[in-house]
Amino acid sequence: MINSVLFVIFFNLMYFHGRGIVLIFDNLKQKNLNLFKLPLNLFYPLISLFFIGNLTLILNFFLPVKSFFFQILLFFPILFNFKKLETPSYSVNNLIKYLFLPGILGLSTLSIGLAYDAGLYHLNSQLWIRESNVPIGLYNIHFRYGYSSLIEYISANFWLNNNFILLHFINLSFLSSFLNFIFYFITENPNKSFKQFGYFIIIFGFFDNFGYSGGRNGFLDIEAVSKHDTPFAILFVLSNLFLFHIYKNKCATKIELFTISLLILFSIQMRVFGIITLIFLIFTILKINWTLVKTTKTLLTSVILGFIFTLKNILISGCMFFPVEISCFESLDWYVKKSASIEAQSLSSFHKSYQVGTNLIFWFEDWLSKSINKTTIINFLISFILILIFKRLYYIKVEKYQNYFFIYIYYLILVLFWFMTAPGVRLGLGVFCLSFAILSLNAEKNIVRFKYFDKNIFIIAGLVLVTFLMPRLENYEKLFVDPFRVINLEPKYPQYINNDYFGVTTQNNDLCWIKINCISYRDGVIKRKIQKSEIGMFKVYRITN
Repeated sequence: MINSVLFVIFFNLMYFHGRGIVLIFDNLKQKNLNLFKLPLNLFYPLISLFFIGNLTLILNFFLPVKSFFFQILLFFPILFNFKKLETPSYSVNNLIKYLFLPGILGLSTLSIGLAYDAGLYHLNSQLWIRESNVPIGLYNIHFRYGYSSLIEYISANFWLNNNFILLHFINLSFLSSFLNFIFYFITENPNKSFKQFGYFIIIFGFFDNFGYSGGRNGFLDIEAVSKHDTPFAILFVLSNLFLFHIYKNKCATKIELFTISLLILFSIQMRVFGIITLIFLIFTILKINWTLVKTTKTLLTSVILGFIFTLKNILISGCMFFPVEISCFESLDWYVKKSASIEAQSLSSFHKSYQVGTNLIFWFEDWLSKSINKTTIINFLISFILILIFKRLYYIKVEKYQNYFFIYIYYLILVLFWFMTAPGVRLGLGVFCLSFAILSLNAEKNIVRFKYFDKNIFIIAGLVLVTFLMPRLENYEKLFVDPFRVINLEPKYPQYINNDYFGVTTQNNDLCWIKINCISYRDGVIKRKIQKSEIGMFKVYRITN
């Protein structure tokens, strides 16, 4: 219970931090300012996390984020809430969005653990951000450092000595924000497509708990600490959902296109898969027929931040987008030729991606040989068919559906791109959930057949039930046994020994966990001599053999 209360406090601080950032740049002169016909306050927690990550990224070029000065600067915007005080609204809807739903998700803290990858490289990646400015060639110590997601720059600010529970709170903040969007979609918004999408997501989330091999159908998940598949999926779904909205209406305000560009950038910074959304962004801009000057001015902030993120990638890995070999610069002396290809091949092999030219049936049989793939795809197809049946029974089509051909082709490209890169279930959560946005494109052409069940009380109860089922049932057992238990999430450190190649390694090849100069020879890390040198204020790490 205490952990739930702590997360509720954390989430609301993110809300007010995001509001403070908005007040810095805009004094909310337009009191009823909205985006995509949604209230701006739904975006506050995401604004906060985006700001924290990108400011950390920018300043980390010059200093470690562990600096006290930096921490003051980072969280200073929360004070701007005093600039424009408002009387809190204690409506039932707000209590559900900012207290009840986050409180339920916070119960997951009771059984959460640190992921394998946290010990392999995530926490050490954050340690580098905390202890050093951007290290050139850092990926040479461990290829996984080359991914360098923005989630690492966010998380690096939330260490509590040896307790990493706030890293879990970051993931839950993304999930709470998404549930708040869904809650607003189903209760207050006038957009039928958003409402129908909200209905389908609730049903999809409910079906996630049942089915073949006990369930799991590609719905959003509460993950072990350091994984960020659900945060990426949420950004990916929201950015595409709002792009669909602009595309359908063939118009957008400057603030809407500005926001969508930042959402897309956020998803790309989280995971390179998000870059495919740029295809649809470009097509949408052409669709709304803006001038080049107007478009450039609106997207300039996103372009600058994207350039800074790309520059950081090049310094760390020698690639604009690791592990995409075509984006790498072989002329850089810290880049090892074909190293990105090696990592991409490793990723592809592990997730059993489709290789162009191979037998499609044989590949699919091989992909299904992983039990989690088979379970998820069967349950997803069952869920999708049942939701499609629900749509046909619950709604009456009153007009001919419009053919959104380009959106259908775009979604097919997304699915193919996922299958051909890294078709792991956890990496495809956004693709699964986005299918229900496709299913909701023509919601305006429908009317509800059974209006008695269209009342808020039934829909809200469904969302609360889905939220209740997201934490594992063992959390509720632990809550009943010890309701005032406080969780400290700490790793178990291995014994470190000197390494002939670089720094230290671990006895018995255990995970490194948190040791800045440690190399664990797991997951294909090669024994290579690493040379450290300095160029001005930057440390450079190169392979010498």
